[in-house]
Amino acid sequence: MVDSKSGVSGAGRTLKLGSHFCEVDEDVCAYSVEGHRLMPEMVQEIGLVYPGPTPKITFLPHLIPMNRGILSACYANIIPGKLAGKNIKDDIKQLYRNFYAGEPFVKVVDAPPHTKHTQGSNYCHIYPTVDPGPVN
Repeated sequence: MVDSKSGVSGAGRTLKLGSHFCEVDEDVCAYSVEGHRLMPEMVQEIGLVYPGPTPKITFLPHLIPMNRGILSACYANIIPGKLAGKNIKDDIKQLYRNFYAGEPFVKVVDAPPHTKHTQGSNYCHIYPTVDPGPVN
């Protein structure tokens, strides 16, 4: 599951009423709910790092009143037995740091990122974490 919040420029360059800033200001709405044009690329890229059958992907973008940028929350299940450490959260963070070590524009950060943290750049900040599960 990918839940994304995208600035107006993410809705494309075609001039249409729904992407004028005065129309999206003070509003949030989902778009491409029945299927986004980038879904085939997402499936392709996941296939490069996941050796099993293609996992089911749900991608739900939302248009927000912001010029540019995107903030995505991506959810995935941990494969049982893949992480055996005592602190799975630290293990996942290290897994991401190792994977993106050679990528100059990707930073694995220690706190949830804001869109302003990368404004005007081509940086991607990633904050991997683990849902602790139900709280009693």
